[in-house]
Amino acid sequence: MRSQIESTSKRVQRNVKDPSKRSSLHQRLTKLRRDILPDSAINFFDTTPKKILLGLFVGSTFLLAGISYSLWKRKKAQEAMQKQAEAKRNKRDAELKSLELPNIEIPPEKRKLILESDVTKLHMLLDEHIITSEMILIVYFEVASSLGLKNGYITEINFEEALQAARECDRLRKEDPDCEKGPLFGIPVAIKDSFILKNLGTTVGMAARANAIAQEDGLVVKVLKSQGAIPFVKTNTGQTLETYHCSNFIWGEAVHPDDPKRIIGGGEAGLVATRGSVMGLGSDIKGCLRLSALNSGLYSFKPTGKRLIMSGHFGGLQYFTGHRSFNEMASIGPIAKSINDLELMMRCFTDAQQELLIQEPLYMRKTWEEDETKITKKLKIGYIKQIGEIPVSPANGRAVQEIVNLLQQDGHQVVEFDVNGLLKEILRLADQTLFGIPAREFIAPLQGERPVPENIERDRIAYTSELWIRIKALTFYVMGRKDRAKKLLTSLGVKPHELFQRVLEIDELRLKFIEQWMEQGLDALVSPGLATPALPIKDIEKTASSLFAYAGIFNVLNLPTGALPVTRVNENEQYFTQDSAPQWRVFQEAMLGTQGLPVGVQISTLPFEEEKCIGVMRIADNYVKNKPQ
Repeated sequence: MRSQIESTSKRVQRNVKDPSKRSSLHQRLTKLRRDILPDSAINFFDTTPKKILLGLFVGSTFLLAGISYSLWKRKKAQEAMQKQAEAKRNKRDAELKSLELPNIEIPPEKRKLILESDVTKLHMLLDEHIITSEMILIVYFEVASSLGLKNGYITEINFEEALQAARECDRLRKEDPDCEKGPLFGIPVAIKDSFILKNLGTTVGMAARANAIAQEDGLVVKVLKSQGAIPFVKTNTGQTLETYHCSNFIWGEAVHPDDPKRIIGGGEAGLVATRGSVMGLGSDIKGCLRLSALNSGLYSFKPTGKRLIMSGHFGGLQYFTGHRSFNEMASIGPIAKSINDLELMMRCFTDAQQELLIQEPLYMRKTWEEDETKITKKLKIGYIKQIGEIPVSPANGRAVQEIVNLLQQDGHQVVEFDVNGLLKEILRLADQTLFGIPAREFIAPLQGERPVPENIERDRIAYTSELWIRIKALTFYVMGRKDRAKKLLTSLGVKPHELFQRVLEIDELRLKFIEQWMEQGLDALVSPGLATPALPIKDIEKTASSLFAYAGIFNVLNLPTGALPVTRVNENEQYFTQDSAPQWRVFQEAMLGTQGLPVGVQISTLPFEEEKCIGVMRIADNYVKNKPQ
């Protein structure tokens, strides 16, 4: 400002020729300048543009330096986690390479007999001294350590301890045939990586837990061992247990045995499906246990929450610890080759855990009532054609209709249970509440490790400001993409009062569902297993909502639910729907090349009617096995 006034003064003086006038004008201009702007103000305005530019430069430099440091720090954390993951995997691989299996003779016919038998049949063979527990262990471990390793089904191995346990079972069976034996006596089983097993890790797909070695068995494993079972291998999980595709950077990704480009769900399903184990023990929080069985043509069972103990199962994310509804949704359960094996595992846990419930006083104190599984009367069974907004493929719809027809042919009353409007509302609330885990809470346990593709969006959101996320959500809403906007806002988490309110709303809807069930007088419910056969890995982020809709809904409803294989995709069923709407395009593509893949149904009963559910599953399974081909 001062320089501008002085410049104007000089120009005026040059144009005034009379020296006296020029001197007088100069004095007046100088006085005007001092009267209008004090020196401090003049100095300020003279230097402000420079200060602003300097401030912008310094601020930008610090900002860029901060961003660069943050990116460098994150990269270093990712490299450190990657090294831990590689070290953990290399240790397992070295152990497998150095392991020498016992050199015992197992004739080909016995090997085939072992691989084709379920647990019930193996028990008979053991009691008749046709085979030994050591034989069973070796035969299954050979498959698990080869094909199971190749397909990404196994994590850590427990062979040495399992071998000692198997030999001890063989000794007791030979020397003391009348000794008290558990129902799983001498049977090697695979357990999900999330179960705590002494001297082994429980990584649940996170490199940060690579060195977390258990000092003792968890309660679930103690119950399993008390029934004579021999845990010999742990199976793969998704990163943090919160993904439908079983993939992580320690153990790799578990792929479908019939099509490696498709998901299997859980490592225990892949292992049982490829005859790497006779049975598996898994957990079911969002339907993973059942979708794994349905994808691989196996049987699985999710009991009501609180029917079986959960202590000794590491949940991955601790965000919902103490959350009543979430805890009720989670349960453990078996995956097996037959209904008989499902019942066997359920009986083992419900009976054996009674002595341990002093440590878990909030769980159901009820032993297994075998008589309730023996159904002699004709039943009234409801069935559902669709759950939520996503329809089912022709093959999945046919599986439901086949069960309906078989039940009707045997004299059971079967009626359509039209509650999809209610289920849609439950799914909407559940999506916003029970799985509205704040992105930063979700990513925190990874401690800088790279997220798997299914978690990348959460990772991006976690490192983005809340204001920017809300602006993006508003933009999507204005563009008409309300689902996308809702998903972004949900990723920020919900406030406590909103959480409690929505949980209450879900509880009210659950009660309405049960009231309608009871008004209809239903004994059980048949529903589609999933919307499609096993989904492609590349599109799982876009299609995972269908898995939650069809499998996760029964966690939210907290109903005992079993998965039952029924049929396979026919050549003319390799499409999703006749509707050419854009939202079904990814599902249409997913159906290409599905011929021969297994599909099934789910069967549910009211809470804590596990025995009845198993009984209805057995009736339906017998119909399927005896139907004309």
